[in-house]
Amino acid sequence: MEMSQILYITILTFIACLGLSIHFNLKGYLMAVAAFGGALTLFVFEIAQPMHSIVAQSFVASIVSSIYAESLARKLKVPATTFLIIAIIPLVPGSNIYHTMELCINRQIMPFITAALQTLGIAGAIALGILFVSSIFRFITVIKNVSARKRIKTTSR
Repeated sequence: MEMSQILYITILTFIACLGLSIHFNLKGYLMAVAAFGGALTLFVFEIAQPMHSIVAQSFVASIVSSIYAESLARKLKVPATTFLIIAIIPLVPGSNIYHTMELCINRQIMPFITAALQTLGIAGAIALGILFVSSIFRFITVIKNVSARKRIKTTSR
């Protein structure tokens, strides 16, 4: 896909995510910040296309969106899910789920199994990307809290 097409889709994704942020009742600048997260996620997903694996693309994009959400959550003092849900929406394999169910209803067993495995792979990649980044951020927070407690104990003596 050409860069102009990727930018066009990214802008449309920003607008769609802006609508989602209104639906999720975000106020003020948080709407634009959350919508930018969705646009960034789709941009990374499209840029990662040379990987030739939609599962790998989804994993990389979910890592980027999770880093974005976790970083801004700490900076703006809001829950990470505020940004993460809207940022992940462009990755959700909705058309794949629909196609998988259509194959199941039409009793096309082998294509159904193939599509189901790919859809589960995408969903799993998204979940693993979020889990990976959230765990790292949680680990960093615990280390900061422990070192802060040690400093408090040494200064109180």
